[in-house]
Amino acid sequence: MTTETQDATELTQISLSIDDQHDPAVPYIKNKKKLRKVKDWAVNDLPSNNYETAKFWILMLSGVVVVRFVLFITFLLLGGLCGVVAAIGAPKDPNTPWPKWRTWIASPISFFARCLLFSAGFHYIDVLDKQKTKGQMVVIAPHTGLMDSFFITWYFLPSPISKAAVRNIPVFGSLCIALQTIFVERDSAREGPYSRKNVIETMLVRAKDTRFPRMCIFPEGTTNNGGGVMQLKKGG
Repeated sequence: MTTETQDATELTQISLSIDDQHDPAVPYIKNKKKLRKVKDWAVNDLPSNNYETAKFWILMLSGVVVVRFVLFITFLLLGGLCGVVAAIGAPKDPNTPWPKWRTWIASPISFFARCLLFSAGFHYIDVLDKQKTKGQMVVIAPHTGLMDSFFITWYFLPSPISKAAVRNIPVFGSLCIALQTIFVERDSAREGPYSRKNVIETMLVRAKDTRFPRMCIFPEGTTNNGGGVMQLKKGG
């Protein structure tokens, strides 16, 4: 096994519960830089220099940030409107596929997701592996932030797996319903409609039924800075 392979294996196996006291159950990383990179899983190393400072103030004072913010909110509300209309009278059973006319109403959400990315500064996105038609599942890891969700929504328009509380958030809740999201209660293992047990059963049903949109799974269950893959959780 090469040094590079060993390093990659160590980074993927290490637990996020690392503290100053070494846990015997966690592989020990001798290189302090790599250890610090894994420990600071929620910290992004943003460049800090005169160029970045000047760019920040130019964008702020020129009004570009305000224009981007207004466009972002506008596209978000338009996408949310599509979600509200598509979700009216929608089946509540996650194992019931939607009719094509209802999914057609929700389809503009993909376009508005791309507009959101554009307003956030992602003017050109180079997709290296354009496999849009293979399989019923998209697995994303590491999950680095909200922009991941916008890109996946634009490119695949999938059904994500989200915590049940998102269902009640204005705009975002309607968008999730329109995408036929599978909702899950993280604290409920076997009881209730959003229990992890029911979510796994729903995933198995949808994986075999092409009438459903493909599923999008963030198996880490949270976000990090992209420095490594966190522990994967059952039920996404």
